[in-house]
Amino acid sequence: DLRGRYQYFTEAPLDRLRALGLRNNRIWPWGVTEFARTPVAGRLERLDISGNPVGSDGLTTLATAPAFAGLRDLAAASFDLPYTYRIKADGAAAVARSYNLRRLRRLRFGLGGVGGGRI
Repeated sequence: DLRGRYQYFTEAPLDRLRALGLRNNRIWPWGVTEFARTPVAGRLERLDISGNPVGSDGLTTLATAPAFAGLRDLAAASFDLPYTYRIKADGAAAVARSYNLRRLRRLRFGLGGVGGGRI
């Protein structure tokens, strides 16, 4: 149940939370959509979603969601995942084009970089 998974971020008193590490938590693209609907997403300055199978679809969702406009630092390494779930050039391009992420100063894709295609 998605509501149960993300309910904590909606109901817990996390007003001062600015950085969140969600590395290797099995977050799928739809999980990024659900997380964007929480009040926590709108307060974050640093987010690490590395090791999650968000892929390009999830990264594109993140890049287009106004809730993440405050991000200054994003880690999204996916090199240790099967190729199907890795972030590819289209996901990285969505971040590069994103008006919502104009405050982003640090973007990390890890040692493997971005798979397939050109940005």
